[in-house]
Amino acid sequence: MPKERITFRQIEALQAVLEYGSISLAARRLGVSQPTLSGLIRDLEAELGVSMFTRSGFGLVPTDQALLLKEELDGAVLGVRQIARKAKRLGQPDSTVLKIGCMPSVAAALSDIFLAIGSNWLTTSPQLVIRAFSARQIAESLRSREIDIGIVARPLLDPNFDTWRLGTYALRAIISPTFHDQTGNSCLTGADFTSAPLIGIDDDEGSLEIVEQWFRSCGIEYRPTFVTNADLCAAHWVLHHNAIAIVDAHASFALRDIIPSLPLNPEPRTELWFAQRKTSKFLPNGEYLIKTFTKFLRAEKSYFSFIPDQ
Repeated sequence: MPKERITFRQIEALQAVLEYGSISLAARRLGVSQPTLSGLIRDLEAELGVSMFTRSGFGLVPTDQALLLKEELDGAVLGVRQIARKAKRLGQPDSTVLKIGCMPSVAAALSDIFLAIGSNWLTTSPQLVIRAFSARQIAESLRSREIDIGIVARPLLDPNFDTWRLGTYALRAIISPTFHDQTGNSCLTGADFTSAPLIGIDDDEGSLEIVEQWFRSCGIEYRPTFVTNADLCAAHWVLHHNAIAIVDAHASFALRDIIPSLPLNPEPRTELWFAQRKTSKFLPNGEYLIKTFTKFLRAEKSYFSFIPDQ
């Protein structure tokens, strides 16, 4: 019977041998000698009372018992290593790295935005990490210090966060080139949506509620032909099925070289919020990011129709 005295070194040793298929490669990966690694495996087998490997002319062959444990072993080793990395970083924020968690639509456009900002960003922040998250994931990542700043469409209602609204900007309609040529319009109204299939966007950024409200204001029933939570998937359907979709302006900006877009009349709008932990000192890079981000949105006012908060 196992005595539940299994050590992490034994688990790490077994996981490495399963991954690399040999004692020598696994020992090299873990930085230990082959006899040390073999001893860890033997001790683990004795503790569990089962054999983990058999030997053949082709080397070590994992037993069924070892294979049953592989998924849990991979997860355990990865989890402990992540804990070690996080613990090492605690209390030692790296001002040269700015980690941003943002809505997928914003993440898609940020690379173009930073290119437009210019070379000053590269000298101010040598390393930038951008992760596309849902609003819930952004909140969780701020709490766990996986990110420094969150960019969302709604305020994060958590007393541990500082949140502030930068302003509002427009949603736009992405349309197929064929439909664009047929309309010849500078903007689209509710009547234009009666002549082409509508692709709905249902994400956690609040776009669906805004679009439904826009259709009601136009006196038209909101009846999408197809619904997705991914802007890229919607763009694919628009291109190949001569359809229309209403998306965040950041998404249409990121897709502008692939698919045309037009503003809507009347103009549906969404909000732009920044968030950070109250316990964290705001990084200079983050302050620079906010200033340059809003400056870019103002410069592209004809596209984003950005209205900053005073």
